[in-house]
Formats: sequence, C-alpha cells, structure tokens
Amino acid sequence: MIFTANRSVFLTLLALAPLSLQPLFTFGQSSSETTVAASDRSSENRFEGYLFRDADGRPLPFQTDQAIEQYLATSTLVSMKKIPVGVSDPRKLVLAGDGLRVNAVFKDIDNTRTKVRDGDKYYLEWRDWFGYDIAAYRIDRLLQLNR
Repeated sequence: MIFTANRSVFLTLLALAPLSLQPLFTFGQSSSETTVAASDRSSENRFEGYLFRDADGRPLPFQTDQAIEQYLATSTLVSMKKIPVGVSDPRKLVLAGDGLRVNAVFKDIDNTRTKVRDGDKYYLEWRDWFGYDIAAYRIDRLLQLNR
C-alpha cells in the first residue's frame, strides 16, 4: 500500500518532533552565531543546524520542506501501529523509499459532536478533524513562519 501526499491524509515525520530536533550548535556559542543559525526562517535550507534521524537512528538527508514532501509522496508504507497516547487516535508509520526507513505519524480523525461542555466552556458544535493540521501547515508556509 502506498500513501501519497496528494491524498487527504496528514503525515508528519516523527523525525521532526521536538524531542528529536538536536541543534548542532551549543550554548557555548556567541549570541550572534546562535542568532544567525536559528533566525533565518525564510531560507530554502531551513533545517540547517538540526539533525533528523531515520527509523534506525541514522541521519536523514532532508533539509527542505520540498524534500520531505517529495519523500512522503513517493515512499511506501512498511508498518503501522497505534500510538497509545493522544486524543486524535494517531498511528505510527514506518515508511520506506530512496534507501531510507522513516518514522511518521498518520492522523485521519474526523469527529463531530454537538453540545459539548469542557470545564466552563460550552460548544454547540465541536469538531476534531485532520484537515485543520493541513490548513495550519499551509498557512504557516504562506506566512513564512516556518514553524
């Protein structure tokens, strides 16, 4: 089975999760060096200074959004298992392609509820939908926030 970026699914590389983002600079650097390394968010090579790892712990070659999106569009699903935490029923995938094995997260949640109470808040209609993540990603890129 092959999942592509063109389908209405949301795949996020686990390699991009905050816990695996390992800055290549140290706190011993001068503040100007750190600022230069961390502040150029509009750069084509926006991941410079971070090391992403594959499912086997080896460094990944991805340095641009385009490279990540291309990999997601062309990789093959190797395995899928439920992640036991989270409310959106995420699943951990292992994808293979271009000689790499990469961890990813798959979310296809689409829940709608009416008359939901959350503490002191009341919602007439509440929806949890994977498409919100896709929209947030695209708006982030349009605004060049690159988060």
